[in-house]
Amino acid sequence: MPAVVDDGAVVPITVLAPFNDAHEIRVLVDVNPEPLALGVSIPQGTDAFLSTRIRMSASGTVYAAVRTDSGWYFNAQHAQVSTGGCR
Repeated sequence: MPAVVDDGAVVPITVLAPFNDAHEIRVLVDVNPEPLALGVSIPQGTDAFLSTRIRMSASGTVYAAVRTDSGWYFNAQHAQVSTGGCR
């Protein structure tokens, strides 16, 4: 995702998890009223890849969490939002 976002209503994100046993991807935004922005199941035998747009109410950190057979893996990226996208 970009480090600077003009419009918080359309924040592009991409999650690529290089795990053969990924079951789920969750995207969380720490500044949103409801932190869980997205949760998807990954069908067995498919790549754990997600590319979409989310909303951010203000500047904050976006977390991507991937669940595998051995547990959860996390990554985070801070984004500076010029105009909030949650109403």
